[in-house]
Amino acid sequence: MKAVIGWISKAMFYILAAAVVIWTGSLTVALVARVLPGDAVTPFFALALFDGGAIVWLLAFLFHAEGLPQRGVTLLTMVLDLIGVIGVSMAEMFMGGQQLTAVPEGLGTLVVWGVGGFTAINLLAVYMYHLTEPSGLLAIRERTIQDRVNDEAFRQVEERVQIQAQQLAAEISDGMYAALVARLRLTAARRSLQDQGGGTIIDLPATSGGQGDVPITNHRGEPVTWSSASSGMATDDDDAGSSPAANPTRPAKRAAK
Repeated sequence: MKAVIGWISKAMFYILAAAVVIWTGSLTVALVARVLPGDAVTPFFALALFDGGAIVWLLAFLFHAEGLPQRGVTLLTMVLDLIGVIGVSMAEMFMGGQQLTAVPEGLGTLVVWGVGGFTAINLLAVYMYHLTEPSGLLAIRERTIQDRVNDEAFRQVEERVQIQAQQLAAEISDGMYAALVARLRLTAARRSLQDQGGGTIIDLPATSGGQGDVPITNHRGEPVTWSSASSGMATDDDDAGSSPAANPTRPAKRAAK
């Protein structure tokens, strides 16, 4: 017997709930049709917004919301939609042709503003529901922490640069000085060869100290040694001596010519 009574009470509860939802839904459709006469579609969107919205946000709160922020969004929106359903139902009862009491002044303006306001509330709630998703909040927090770490790292780099600016500048200037000296030496060598009748210089990368000999040949293709310690240049013939006795190969070269 108790089981039968329990089943009947549950069935009566759902019948009552369905009747209330149908009644408030009909009032919502009638009111919006009064606000927008001639529009047969928009009243049903309003039904989904107010009565349907309250039910959907309740289900989302019970079965889908995760975390305190998302649960708070769904619960608050459900309560606001219920308040909207009650307000719309009361407004339709006042404006639906009853003759027992006068329609409050300004009720029509309030209804228009109310429909627009609750539309905005539900739209914002949909976005907030997605923004407060736990995985999204976790990603936002991770990016925030990463930004803080990057900012602190850049700040420490700036401090280290300020402290070691002179040392870093000295290291960089050493390389710039070596490259400049190498270019100046090659330029001087080219000018000297031009004065003596031409020749070629093999450009080599500058060493770290800017020292060493530069490979040079004169206009006859003979090697010329140009040392950083000397301002002059000498061929192999000159190093061997200017007299035929000191350099026995010179007469042979001249005779061959």
